[in-house]
Amino acid sequence: MVGTAEKCLASGMDAYLSKPIDSDEFKRILGFWIDFDTTEDGEQPPQKPASVHAVSQKVKDTKPPANIANIQDFSSDMNDINTFYTLFVSQTEESLEQLAAQCIDGENKSWSEIAHKIKGGAGMMGAEKLQSKAALAQEMFDATAQERQDILAELTSLYEEARDYIKAEIDLLPSDWVAPEV
Repeated sequence: MVGTAEKCLASGMDAYLSKPIDSDEFKRILGFWIDFDTTEDGEQPPQKPASVHAVSQKVKDTKPPANIANIQDFSSDMNDINTFYTLFVSQTEESLEQLAAQCIDGENKSWSEIAHKIKGGAGMMGAEKLQSKAALAQEMFDATAQERQDILAELTSLYEEARDYIKAEIDLLPSDWVAPEV
């Protein structure tokens, strides 16, 4: 969408990459944070100090289940925020029910498609833990029923945690909240 990259970068993101993903551009952008073994020309990439990994891991472990700023960045007022939240809840709960019916052994394209839908909704709501787990579920095209049941239980727990956290954060916003002018 027009303006999305600007909104994302203005809200503090370090980079933005839209679909369809160009693998070379994706690797170049990730190269700022991930040490690949070697670059394409065989040179060693610059090494980050060990403390960078330790700090980022500590931050990752203490992150809240969602980031209300994500919703605010794409909203103009409380009506938008409530609409996004309501859609997130209804679509995610529907998708979790659909995943439960897809906990079967073997290849399952529907499972991957439903998990992808959860991943997208979680990303929009800033629910990074749920988004990451949904990305793992999406890769489970060929899995056992038990593996799918296990990750479904984790997805459900992460969803409930994010849902409750987001609702509490929304309740803290003033009822006349409007997006600041950019």
